[in-house]
Amino acid sequence: MQIGRKLFQHNKSLFYSLLLSIIFSLQVTGQQQPVTIPEFYYGFSAYPEWLTKEQQITLLDSLQSANVNFIRVGESSWGNIETAPGVFKFGWLRFFLDEMHKRNMKAMLGTCSYFPPQWLSAEHPEVLVVYRDGSKAHPMGRKDICRTHPLYVAAVKRYVTALGKEFGRHPAVVAWQLDNEPDPPLFNINFIDYNPANERAWTNWLKKKYKTVDNFNTKLRLIEWGLQVRNFEDVFIPGQTSEGFFMAQLWTLFQQYSTEALLDNFIMQRNTLRTAGVKQWITTNWTNPFILPVDHPKAKLAMDISGFTFYQSIEDVPERWRHISFLYDLSRNSNNINKFLSIETRIGVAADVRTYDNCGTREQFMMWMIHPAAFGSVMQLHWTANRFASGQWPQWGGVTDWSEKFEPDFAWIKETGTFYKKWGTTLVNNPVKADAAFITDFNSRLVEHTFPNGTHANINYYPAEEMIEKTVNAFHRLGIGIDALTPEQTRIEKLKQYKVIVVTSIVLEDSAAVKALETFALQGGTVLILPMTEYQTSEGVYLKNGFNKLLSSLSGTLVRTIRFNGRQMDLPNQKAVWNSLLTDSSIVGMNGFFELLEPGEGATVIATFHTPASDILHNRPAATIKNVGAGSVIKLGFFPSDKSAESLIQEITKGIQNTFLENILDENVQAIPRTDSSTIILNTSSKSIPVKLKKGATDRITQRKLEKEMVMNPYEILWLE
Repeated sequence: MQIGRKLFQHNKSLFYSLLLSIIFSLQVTGQQQPVTIPEFYYGFSAYPEWLTKEQQITLLDSLQSANVNFIRVGESSWGNIETAPGVFKFGWLRFFLDEMHKRNMKAMLGTCSYFPPQWLSAEHPEVLVVYRDGSKAHPMGRKDICRTHPLYVAAVKRYVTALGKEFGRHPAVVAWQLDNEPDPPLFNINFIDYNPANERAWTNWLKKKYKTVDNFNTKLRLIEWGLQVRNFEDVFIPGQTSEGFFMAQLWTLFQQYSTEALLDNFIMQRNTLRTAGVKQWITTNWTNPFILPVDHPKAKLAMDISGFTFYQSIEDVPERWRHISFLYDLSRNSNNINKFLSIETRIGVAADVRTYDNCGTREQFMMWMIHPAAFGSVMQLHWTANRFASGQWPQWGGVTDWSEKFEPDFAWIKETGTFYKKWGTTLVNNPVKADAAFITDFNSRLVEHTFPNGTHANINYYPAEEMIEKTVNAFHRLGIGIDALTPEQTRIEKLKQYKVIVVTSIVLEDSAAVKALETFALQGGTVLILPMTEYQTSEGVYLKNGFNKLLSSLSGTLVRTIRFNGRQMDLPNQKAVWNSLLTDSSIVGMNGFFELLEPGEGATVIATFHTPASDILHNRPAATIKNVGAGSVIKLGFFPSDKSAESLIQEITKGIQNTFLENILDENVQAIPRTDSSTIILNTSSKSIPVKLKKGATDRITQRKLEKEMVMNPYEILWLE
């Protein structure tokens, strides 16, 4: 026995690698499960494991009286179900699901893989995250497990198998959630797992991706700093250097690796559920970073529909609503079903062990509840039904207080439930109607975030994110639906449904996508190419043959290089003067970030930079247009900080303007068209805001007749027909 232990210790690395390879070799990636959602799902997360049976029944009866028809359950309950290795106690969950079924309420079960039971880390502390100094994460923290450790993966597989076999055919269960809010650690430079199992998985990922060390050295152009490696084992997990920063290309790769490792785990969980007999659709609960991996190819293999968390602020922050609606568009289109899920949103105060944001007003709450549905969500779940008294968030709001009595804002829950009971099916059956699309993907957003061109000294400013979100939101403010497409989805059979395509991808390595855009323009479409497109490879390495090389065949314009004239004294004097499309000048934004455009054959200059005469940019092209068949391709070499970007988008969308809106809306107001020719308009602010309509309309919700010139009240929602 002693000899066996020594052999195991000596070959532990080999043993773990072999075990992990066996586990993942059993995966057989299946097709997406059809997502059938016959009604709008409105409800809560609930934690019945600490309630008595009488309290559970009271809670369900009360929620049913508020027209709640859906509950997420078991999302953090691994330790309450598998109480010891292989020992499962399903009774409390089965009782709750049975009671839900009696009331015709539907459930989503969680696989809990982000929060393993304490006995696992106590028995096997080697599965915990390891920090750079060699210390281990505390086992009572969430997400502090090494997701690539074979012992953890095997434990997840065992638990998910048991859960799937036990409840995969329960009549109340219609959906499964993998993990919970899994993405924040992926992109947090302060949260890197140096567990030996993760180091091995990182090395194996590099080997699989690059095949040879020479290819790796070439792709990352490591010759430029004399950093060529001799074997993949020498490529350590990124860490901070003595100069205080990471090597950006390596950090980009590590974020890609971490994302794929997570998604491989999700694919394993999905296939485990399917093998256990689960037929229902599967999702997860992303948070809301710009680098949301919702459109990653492996995310589409793991999930049938996208879901994520959004917790609102009671303050007026138009940038926040601009950001979240951009993510709505990403999520709605990620699985090609024009639907997404809002799995967590707030009720009551926002807090942890102290309260940091109070509850809003009734009007604000109602706007919060309808906003995701306006953009295509078919689910709205609150966190939480019954309130935590311990752990990380004992002060967070819930529909009940600590004594399991209902909070005063339960009346708002009833009102929202009544709204969705009346209008939910209409929303589900008449999704967002999109006449425009923008091209983006996970790798582009990751590179844009890691290499924020034009940031100047402000490390918290990400110009590309602001530019893309402002552009997308201009469509929302014009009442024009806009879809998100990856380059792989950019094929002419898909593009035929649109009139305008906006290209935003800093990584663009798909020549077929460019060919499809050319055909789209030939057939009468308009293509708008923003700055910061096609600059870098997916590793973050800058292109050596000029930026926009692929796109230049489409636009007729190459970007030879870029400049940054960000001195505060110069910014007011940096303008672009238009001689076509627009009649005025634009103030150059992004802290003075410019592209040096080289128009070629067929490209016409439609704007020129107007800067001090001594400046190198003075009189250089700022924007070009190329007529392609019946359509056109516009290339911007800058992005305005004034309203001329909105004016340009208004100009190129004249043929697809909203049926109801006369002008572009205020920055606090958004409008989303539906396939039944209606439009939902939301005032996200505490201000009264004028809105001008082309003609009189009726508010579907109240049947109120609306005049052409009207004022939207604070947080008002109108559904025009």
